[in-house]
Amino acid sequence: MKTAVLCLAVFLLAGCKDNGIETPMPIPVDQLLAVPTSLRVEGKSLYLATDIWRNFMPGSRSTLIALIFVSTADSSQFPATVSADAVWIVYNSEVWSSYFTDEQIPPDPQRPDRYARFARGGPLWEPGVKVDVIVRVYDGLHMPHLLRATEQSIGAPE
Repeated sequence: MKTAVLCLAVFLLAGCKDNGIETPMPIPVDQLLAVPTSLRVEGKSLYLATDIWRNFMPGSRSTLIALIFVSTADSSQFPATVSADAVWIVYNSEVWSSYFTDEQIPPDPQRPDRYARFARGGPLWEPGVKVDVIVRVYDGLHMPHLLRATEQSIGAPE
């Protein structure tokens, strides 16, 4: 009960603590699955692409890692005023949510049309399963928007 009240109280602050780890606000699965797969922000049409895997290398914890790319649909320069802070990944009726890490991903001069972020420490879902990925994107006025990529496969490095 105390955790539920805490989550509700900080819902307006966009997150709550789950086992001491701050996570983005919970969103019902049906609402997440209704999020659009394209978004118009700052005069650009944006879409989401992902690279999701579990690391099975010796010494790793084997948790889910998600590399998220928000890109312009026309391959034009990604707006510098647009950012993203959180991800929700849906597998069947399960949802894992996380804020992105502070890792800096250097811009790729060959891909000025995209913005990339990492999320780490996800669930132990099996490679090969399909998930939907939802990202919270902020426009230049810091207004939040949600963007979804469907049927994304979880991989495993060879």
